[in-house]
Order: sequence, then C-alpha cells, then structure tokens
Amino acid sequence: MLVFLFILYRISMIYLLLFLLFFLSLRYGIKKSICIAVGSYMVTGFLDFIEFLILHQDKGNFLIFLLQVLVVQSTAIFLSRYRDFRGLFTGITAAAYVLAGNIFCTIVYVYFQSCYLAFMVQTTVHTALLLFLLWQVRRKYLIEMIERTKGWGLTCLILILYYVAVLSLAMWPSNLRNMPQNSLSVIIMLILMGSTYILIINLFAQQRADYNLKRNNEFLETYANHLKYETEMLIDHKMQTAVIRHDIKHTLSLILVYLKAGQGDKIQELIYEINGKLENSEPKLYCMNTAINGIISIYALMAEKAEVRFSCQAEIPFEIRVNEFEFATVVSNLLENAIQAAALVEEKEKREVRLTVRQKKGQEVLEISNTFSGACSFSTETGMPVSQKGEGHGYGLYSVQAFADKYEALFDYQNENEIFYVRLAFRL
Repeated sequence: MLVFLFILYRISMIYLLLFLLFFLSLRYGIKKSICIAVGSYMVTGFLDFIEFLILHQDKGNFLIFLLQVLVVQSTAIFLSRYRDFRGLFTGITAAAYVLAGNIFCTIVYVYFQSCYLAFMVQTTVHTALLLFLLWQVRRKYLIEMIERTKGWGLTCLILILYYVAVLSLAMWPSNLRNMPQNSLSVIIMLILMGSTYILIINLFAQQRADYNLKRNNEFLETYANHLKYETEMLIDHKMQTAVIRHDIKHTLSLILVYLKAGQGDKIQELIYEINGKLENSEPKLYCMNTAINGIISIYALMAEKAEVRFSCQAEIPFEIRVNEFEFATVVSNLLENAIQAAALVEEKEKREVRLTVRQKKGQEVLEISNTFSGACSFSTETGMPVSQKGEGHGYGLYSVQAFADKYEALFDYQNENEIFYVRLAFRL
C-alpha cells in the first residue's frame, strides 16, 4: 500500500508540473523552467520517500504535507512572470487539478484491488483533464494573466476552500480506503470545484470582451466626432473658396482700374490679399491618410487657438494595416493631451507640441512630444503618468496601451527637461 501511494503521488506530481509549465506566463526560457520543475519533482519525491518508505505513514504526515505545499507553491511563484496572486492561483489550481486523477485512482484501487488498473485510470483522468483545459481554458487563462492584475486573491481563497473540502472528505479525518462511502460526495465536490474554476475564467473572459466592446465603441464615437468636425471644416473651406470665386470678377475690375491709373502698388497689395485668402481656404496636407490628416488638422487648429506652437512630419500612407479608427483615436487622444499640457506652460514662447511619424527598420515609429509645467508623477499601479485633470492616468495613454497590446507594438513614454515624450512602434 505504501509503495502504491508513493507511485500515485509521483505520477500526479508529473502532471502538476506539466500544468504549471503550460498555464503559467513563464519568467524564464523553457529549458530553464523545465530544470526548475525537475528540481521541484526531486525535492517532493524525497519528501514522499521519507513519508511512505521511511516513516511508513499511509495517512499522511502534516509537517511533510505543509513542506510539499510550500515547495509546489514556491515553484509556481518562482516560475511565474507575475510573482503575486496570479502565480499563487495557478499553483493552487495545479494542486486541485491532480486531485481528480488521484481520487479516481484510489477509488478504483479500493473497489478492484488492482494497482495497474488504478494507475491506468489515474493517468487517463490526468491526461484527459489536461487536454480539455488546454483546449478550452488555456488561451483565455493566459490572456487574463496578462490583462488582469486584481481580483486573484479572492479567487485563490475560493479555490483553497474547495481544495480543503475535498481533502477533508477524501483524506481527513479518515481516507477513502477506510470510508469508501464518501466516494460519491468527493466526486460531486470535485465536479463543483472544476465547474467553479471554469466559470470564474469564463466570467473573467466575458468581462474582458465587454470591456473591449466598450472601448471599441468609444474609439468609434471619437472617430465619428472627428470625421464630423473634418467634414464641417471642408464645408467651411469650400464656402470660403466659393466667396473668393464670386469676388474674382470684382477683383479683376479693380485690377483694370489700378492699371489705367498706373497704381502698381495697389495691384500688388490686392494680389497678396487674394493669395493669402486662397492659402487659408485650402486644407493643409499633413499626410496621405485622409482620416489621420483630418485629425491632425483639427488639433493643429486647437494648438493655434491655445497659442501652442505645433509642428508635424507624418509619413502615413493612404491605406494602413491596423484598424484605422483605432489608430486615429490614439493619435487624437495623444495630441489632445499634449496640447492641453503645453497650454498650461506660463511662458507662451515655450508652448510646443511636435508630432513625428517615420519609417524605421520596417516599422512605423510615432512620437509626440510636448512641453509641460510642474511635476510629472507616475501611478504606482499602472506605471503611467497621473493625469492632472482627475483621478488616475489620462485616457490618451490608456488608449495607446490598449492599442499596443492588441497590435504587439512597442510603447514607451518618458519626461526629460520639462518635455514629455510618447513613442509607439508598430507595423503600419
């Protein structure tokens, strides 16, 4: 019996470590991670050897149990890129996952007294569950590991309570070998634990989907507002052009009058005036992409009204690979934040915003810089600058972070000598 328990725990430990390697966002490369997992397997194996083959305890030693829990959870946190409740939750999940195979193995052994059949059932249950979780849960789970930083502590507590409930039915104060009538209760508790786990992950994923939908709606609303504003600007320019065309006849008559009177200086002044009106009536071309050009035009006008010096060099093609309204919204929010920050500088000659989009090493590199006054503080939770307009960081940088996550872009921001820089590098 002791040898049976030793082998049972050794098999389950293999699957537990496999679960960690598959479901953790690993801090290290796969080779180093496997070496760490092998080390953990050897340490827990040594503890099992002491418990079952040296101390000959088949009901479990509480001290050795705690040491094994410590080793397993330490391994999970050490392997995890996120050394917080996310790593702990994955470690607890791994321990809970192998309970099913171990319990079914024990039940089969109790009723059929066959080690080979019991281990076959254990391996089958472990493998089937792992494949199911890899197929249905892993992708959602890894996304939530990246996106969600809060809420894992409570989920850890829920899973621990389930884990303790199953152990109390299956092992303490008496185990299934002595009380096989508890088998049905244990199986029901296992099903409840597994269902709750999948429900939690699906709820997290649904919240993420709802959030993305809301964010996309905000992108679309902002984009539509800017297109509406751009349309109004084009209509205004057309009206100015129409007025100029209407006045051309009268202007030509004036030129004839000045020619006959020999007043060349008057003709020159009139030509300069007409040329200025034509230049003002023609929309400025900042880039080839219509939507982005319209948004830059809007904020160039905003900068002018706020007495902020604005310069732009944008190499953006007519068609872009990324979602156009998302990128337009990113540019819009960043320019709005930059102009508002620059406008707060007391010395008007120091108010400046620069937008640059250039190609570099097969990528488009967007950089927006602006002068600012006062201190630039960063959030301890997000690492992003704290907005002076209210709680938390500004929506501009938040939209950039969401855009960068979606398109795997390089995103960087810094302040230097009272100038704030935002850089974004991606394939356009």
